[in-house]
Amino acid sequence: MLPAGVAAAIAVVAFAVARPDPTPPPEGAAPEATSTPTAPAGSAPASVTPSDLQPWPSAVGACGSDASLPLLSVGPLRVNTGLTVLVGGAGVRLVDVDTGDVRRLRAAGAGRGGQVTELAASQAGLHAVRLRCADLMAPAGTVLSLNARRLTLSAALPGRIDALLSGPDSVWAFSYPTDLATGPMVLQPVDGDRSVTLPIGFEAAVATDQFFLGSLIRDGEQPADGGFDIAAVSRADPSDLRRLGHGYVLAATDRFALTYRDCDPARTCALIWTRTRVGAATRSFPLPAGRALASEVVLSANEQYAAFQLSRPNPDPRYDPGHPGGPSDLAVQDLRTGTLSLVPGVELAPKSTAGLAFSRDGRWLVIALNEGRRARLLVWRPGLDRPMQSPARLPGGILYNVPVLDVTGRAFITSP
Repeated sequence: MLPAGVAAAIAVVAFAVARPDPTPPPEGAAPEATSTPTAPAGSAPASVTPSDLQPWPSAVGACGSDASLPLLSVGPLRVNTGLTVLVGGAGVRLVDVDTGDVRRLRAAGAGRGGQVTELAASQAGLHAVRLRCADLMAPAGTVLSLNARRLTLSAALPGRIDALLSGPDSVWAFSYPTDLATGPMVLQPVDGDRSVTLPIGFEAAVATDQFFLGSLIRDGEQPADGGFDIAAVSRADPSDLRRLGHGYVLAATDRFALTYRDCDPARTCALIWTRTRVGAATRSFPLPAGRALASEVVLSANEQYAAFQLSRPNPDPRYDPGHPGGPSDLAVQDLRTGTLSLVPGVELAPKSTAGLAFSRDGRWLVIALNEGRRARLLVWRPGLDRPMQSPARLPGGILYNVPVLDVTGRAFITSP
């Protein structure tokens, strides 16, 4: 169960507006001073009419998109994290979080421009997906591989793909079939190994050392009772399929799967910890009342923490987000103690997503934010009263989210 006081803590988090500035700050400039935090969410006077509400701050990003800016209360980086990260969005950049040094990776034979919407790492290497503005109506991108010594990117696979599926030892590229219920999902390893054809109706969401985990979708089926049937498919024998329950797979290891069911406002949502080999739910992590998942889930390498966006039940009355849905907070669930922590000082607009990654030792949560014409990089760990901002300057228009990946300690990475 959630520890006492977590629900109460939700109401006392204060935020400051991160507003666009006329020009990106110069390289090496000191972090911006933060504004005085506004009143806690939900504290707007009842007499304020909708016509008087301040619009959600925004900035124009790549491809003419309109990015809703996060509301932030952050401080400068005052400790040595030792982190080196890859950051996507407007290209791929290698960033020293502490010094703010940035190296942009050059495209070698892969063309230029476009948005990097995914980053993936495994024993097979580091890979990215690049999407061009012309591809937005049919979002199929190009797979790029990183030459870490030369800090260059090159095309890894012919043709166009929809997304990447990362496992500990490999990264697969795939395109969705026209109908999952009648056509198989085919995974193509980026490292050039043999492709994997999954059972018809099975949509892979997570890869572990031994399994693919995902949803079983029958012809014409719509999500019922909060999701689909969940199954595990053996990597050694894709015809070996076992059902594990109902809902959606969020993250998994060879030891357990973290799953979730959609729930209506009258019910309390929960994350479910399920043993991969047994298929029986062994732990439940209830979310605060009226709250639900608002993003994908990132699992720490030590299997202790899960990070995600947690929706607020109602729109913030001080702002007009322009479309339905509430803002969201960033949350970290401790899977060992059951403690749910909200990251103070970060409020995301409805339908906005943050790039999230844990450091490889599990100590830090790295947060990359889309601010339209630039990305902002934050770090946080339990016990801090607000995130700390890296001095790194990352200009360039952003289309969607900003993927981020910790590459600290990888021997083949050249430090900035």
